[in-house]
Amino acid sequence: MKNTFPDSSDPTKNLATPDNSHNGDVRNAVEPAQITPSELSKKPLIFTIITGIQPAQLTKIIGLDGKGGMRKETSAMLSRGQAQQVAVADLIGLKSHLDTLTSAQAVAWGVTKDDFVAVCTQDDTESQQTGAIARTRENFKFRAAPGVMMLDHDGLPNEELSPLQFRDRLIAAAPALVDAPMLLRPSASAGCVAPDGSILSGLTRHRLYIPVVDATLIPEAGKALEALLWATPGAGWCDIGVAGQRLPRCLVDVSVWQPERLDFAGPPVLVNGITRAGTEGVIYGDATAQFNLRLLIDSATPSIKKQAQAGLKAARAAVAEKCDTARRIWVADKAPALAQSRGIKLAQATNVLERAAVHQVLMGDFELTCADGQVVNVAQLLDNPLCWHNTRFADPLDPDSDKRVAVARLLNGTRPDLFSHRHGGMRYELRRQSARVQLGRGMRVDSTDAVLQILRDRSDLFDFGTNAIAFVADSKATPVSRDWLVDHAGRVAEFYSVKTERDDDGNVTSTREIAEDAPAYIANAIIAKHGSRNFRKLTAVTTAPTLRPDGSVFDEPGHDPATGLMYVTTEAYPLAVPSAPTVEQALDALAKLWHPIRLFPFADEVAV
Repeated sequence: MKNTFPDSSDPTKNLATPDNSHNGDVRNAVEPAQITPSELSKKPLIFTIITGIQPAQLTKIIGLDGKGGMRKETSAMLSRGQAQQVAVADLIGLKSHLDTLTSAQAVAWGVTKDDFVAVCTQDDTESQQTGAIARTRENFKFRAAPGVMMLDHDGLPNEELSPLQFRDRLIAAAPALVDAPMLLRPSASAGCVAPDGSILSGLTRHRLYIPVVDATLIPEAGKALEALLWATPGAGWCDIGVAGQRLPRCLVDVSVWQPERLDFAGPPVLVNGITRAGTEGVIYGDATAQFNLRLLIDSATPSIKKQAQAGLKAARAAVAEKCDTARRIWVADKAPALAQSRGIKLAQATNVLERAAVHQVLMGDFELTCADGQVVNVAQLLDNPLCWHNTRFADPLDPDSDKRVAVARLLNGTRPDLFSHRHGGMRYELRRQSARVQLGRGMRVDSTDAVLQILRDRSDLFDFGTNAIAFVADSKATPVSRDWLVDHAGRVAEFYSVKTERDDDGNVTSTREIAEDAPAYIANAIIAKHGSRNFRKLTAVTTAPTLRPDGSVFDEPGHDPATGLMYVTTEAYPLAVPSAPTVEQALDALAKLWHPIRLFPFADEVAV
């Protein structure tokens, strides 16, 4: 099936012209004459070329800033385009194809169901009804067939690596890759030269492409490589975020192994007389071979993973003091403006910012910047989830020119959060401002009832089983203990008592509030209230649409009062089950169900 937008019958009319940055002098490390021909039966490498229509340019614009340095401008987010599957025999074909990309094109290393299909945004339902697809994991897959694993090296903190040095460091950490065929190309912004001949960016940022036998193993292999890098001294470290975040980094970016992710492998748009030199790709190893990722996966042994955990822990400890200093500076700088904007005390604004930086929790008074520049607070999102679900925002702690990098997930059945794609992906929990509960002599019942009502209003906890209380996290129900409930109460409520001063005649001279810890007696009382807590009833958690006992379909994320089921998902646009499926949809569902067991040696033939 071929799908195009109505006004885009000519997919080439919006294509940019390739620049001359591919005409370098670097020769392949393995000349074609030295490459052993592959077997005729070997399957080709399959990937997807995305051509932008709106915008018509996907890669960065690189020019000069006011001081003569390099200026990079990011293109607008792809809203309309076309996806076309491409098959190449080997690394030579891959290199040739990447060299012919234009600034209107990017690559997705997953593939779509159809060979050629229109691409739109997730909320463009009109185009989807005519056959277009969104660039989501539902529509792009790593197939159980040959494909390409991409590695992205974006530099080291205090060192620059040449292409060969980068490859050597990689193999030192992951010896299983020593015989893997590789295509090494510079990143799109590398190798830039100013009009006066000065170097704006050296050839120190690299993309490495490995042809693999089974592309479905790419995510698992990525996890294995991450462990190997953290187990290798010098291959993993922590950067310090503007708000004092500890940001783990590796020799390669460990957040790129998704089938729908775009690799901006096309040439940048060069302006102000900038040129690029020496950007020819280099092939290492047998260009016709395909690497078995299982070798890489198996090399990440339990011992390696234990070393990786120790390496990450050491890297985090090494920057702890600097992170604390950066956080204090950031909070002190931002708190006065937040206090004034929200009409709250400076101490409360400081607490809001501290929670965001230390715990990745955004309280109700925390302010977010929308994609259109509008500033809203977290409480507004939580008050109107239907309006703000899947809305795009700037990064909450480190906003830059990309104001669409974070997405609010309010209706996924899980605790509301904001997921930012910056810094390798960061999840921020969204919470309302803590309610205030007074403690005092003779107020035990009132205090308990107040906390119980707060917990009901927040809907975080459920009545589970016979008399347990549970919360849902990581797609499962977890019963809570008394100590956990005490801690949780202290997070959702601010407890205080009132101290009154009197004179000798008994007249009140002053009153003041004293902050208090959450009392254990409140948790004990709530746990003991079997059958009278009036929390929502939870029977089970599902991560996919399912059938209710009456045969009806439950496919809307969230809690189902009729059955007590909770449907949770991380998908921004969860799969909906059609109420009247077509034959094609039914066959497609059957194929997906059959795929995991298709090779099982059943005793009898499959019934038709």
